[in-house]
Amino acid sequence: MSKIQVSSDQLRSIYGQLYDVLQEKASLHLPELDDPVSREVNLQLQLFLTNVMEMAFNSLKIDGPPANDILNSRCEPFDLELNERVRKSYETWEEETVKVANLKRAAQETINNVWMENQMDYLRELDSKIDAEPATDTSDNASYALEQYPIDTQLYTDSLESLSKTQSKLPHMRNQLQKLQLLLQHLQDEGSVG
Repeated sequence: MSKIQVSSDQLRSIYGQLYDVLQEKASLHLPELDDPVSREVNLQLQLFLTNVMEMAFNSLKIDGPPANDILNSRCEPFDLELNERVRKSYETWEEETVKVANLKRAAQETINNVWMENQMDYLRELDSKIDAEPATDTSDNASYALEQYPIDTQLYTDSLESLSKTQSKLPHMRNQLQKLQLLLQHLQDEGSVG
């Protein structure tokens, strides 16, 4: 049985043409390359092409380096164990990405809830203090003479103390509000980037 004589360049060209045709046909019928099914099909096509080329070596007389060297220079031998480790690493990465996205969303909701609760508590406290203050009579019959309105010094002192306490809490509450707003803005910025 006579063998077909080919040069190493011709063998590389044959392999390259077959590889390109298989890739072109696969891309017509398969989704994107990142799809697991596409990756598996492409892997099987490469293995098939390698097997076909190895079977053809028995019928070829190659001028130049051995046929396996030519084939290996065109494609790396496939490592199934490495491929499986890479696939599992990608799955883990995708799972962690989803977890991080969920945590960011939950953190934003928690911060919003805490901020709203603190704001509502503070407003309720102020409302209760306002309600505790006696209402002033603004009717036409009211006389505005100072003598008719004796000053209740205890009520005046209590009001001043209450005002002082409120004023002392305001910087802290503003600071807390600013921190929460900055944190919320940071999380929203992170969410729009990720």
